[in-house]
Amino acid sequence: MSDVAFVVGSRILNDPDGIPTALRAFHRTMRELGPSSG
Repeated sequence: MSDVAFVVGSRILNDPDGIPTALRAFHRTMRELGPSSG
């Protein structure tokens, strides 16, 4: 979880224009990990 958040956060910091894409990737990863991740 923390690793995913770090990667997404880094992507947002490095490429502000890529925020929507980063968020979609984050939500997709959360769904793939399953309900156990919250």
